[in-house]
Amino acid sequence: MRIESFLAKCFLSIITIIVLFAVLEFISPYILPFAPTKIDSIWDSPMFRYPYPFIVFKGKAFARGLNEFGYSGKPAYVDKQPGTYRVFMLGGSTVFNQITEPLESLFKRNGFDNVEVYNYGVVSSVSGMALARLVFEILDRSPDIVIMYNGGNDIMDGYMEQTRPGYPFNYVVYEHNPLLYHNLDKYNWLMLLLYRSNLFRYALRNRYVKLYLTPHTDDRAPPWMSEEWKEAVAMNYVNNIIKAHKISAAFSSDMVTFLQPLIYFKNELVGPETSIEPNTSEVRDYVYEMREKITSKANVAREIDGVNFVDLSNTFKANKDIIFKDFIHIEPEANLIIARAIYDVIMPRVKASLIKQEEK
Repeated sequence: MRIESFLAKCFLSIITIIVLFAVLEFISPYILPFAPTKIDSIWDSPMFRYPYPFIVFKGKAFARGLNEFGYSGKPAYVDKQPGTYRVFMLGGSTVFNQITEPLESLFKRNGFDNVEVYNYGVVSSVSGMALARLVFEILDRSPDIVIMYNGGNDIMDGYMEQTRPGYPFNYVVYEHNPLLYHNLDKYNWLMLLLYRSNLFRYALRNRYVKLYLTPHTDDRAPPWMSEEWKEAVAMNYVNNIIKAHKISAAFSSDMVTFLQPLIYFKNELVGPETSIEPNTSEVRDYVYEMREKITSKANVAREIDGVNFVDLSNTFKANKDIIFKDFIHIEPEANLIIARAIYDVIMPRVKASLIKQEEK
C-alpha cells in the first residue's frame, strides 16, 4: 500500500506539474514582459529576407506589395522593349525604400521618356550580395547601366554584429542549421527542443543568443576591430565593386557606384536625430576611418580598373533639416536629394548612350 500510495502521489505530482506548465505556457505571452534579443531581429522582416539560391535572400514574391520577382516597384522582364533604356539600382534597404521612383521621375520630367529605373534593393544587403544579384538576377535582363548605392551596411554590419569581413547579414543562422552537422552529437538538440516553449525561450534567452548567434571560428579571419580587420572590410567592399564593374562591362552595360551617406557624416543633428543610436565617439571615429580606407582604395580602383566611383557620403554634411530616421535610413524628402545627386552624375552617361543607340 505504501508503494502504491507513493506512486500515486508521484503520478499526481507529475500531472500537476504538466498542467501547471501548460497553463503557464499558454498565458506566458500575455504576462511576461517583451524582452527582444538579437534572434528576434533576424526575423523582424521575414518576407523581405526570404531565402533564395546564390543571392542569400531577397523579398518573397508578391509579399507586402513586392512584385513577382521579390523586389519593390515594377518588375523587370527578360524581354526588353525596343528603344528603352534600362537602369538597375542595387543596394540595401535604402534602395528598397524607393529611391528609384523619384530617379525615374527626374528622367521623365527632362524628356527621357524611354528610361526605365528598376529597384533591385534588398533589406540588409551588403556589397557581396549585390554582386551576386547583378550576376544572377540582372544581367539576363539587358541592363544599360547599373547603379550600386551602398557601403553603409558593409561598414556598420561588421561593427555592430562583430561579423567576419565579407559575410552576408545573419550568415550565422545558416551555420547553425542542424542539417549541416555531420555529427549530430555535437549539436545541442535539447536546447533546440526547448526552443519551442515560450517559457524556456524567455528564461534562457541569453543562452540561446550565445548558442545560435556565435559565429563559427575562422582562424583566417583577423580579430574584430583590428587594423587587419578594418582593412579586410574596406578591401572586400572595393573588390566587390571592381568585380561588379568588370562584369557589367563584359555584358556591355555601364556602371556607377555611389557611397551612401550615414548620420555620422552630418555636422549638426536636429531633433530626433540627436537620440539615434549608436552615436558614440568610438563609432564615429570608426566610420570616418572606414570611409577614408574605402575612398582611398576606390580612387586607386578608378585609376587602375576604370571603376566609376562617386562619394555621396557628405551629401547632408551641412544640412540643418531632419534627414535621418536612424543611422542609415533617410526621410522621403531626403531621398529626393539623393535621387537628384545620382541623376546629375548618370544623366550625361545616359544621354551619350542614347545618342549612340540612335546613330546605330
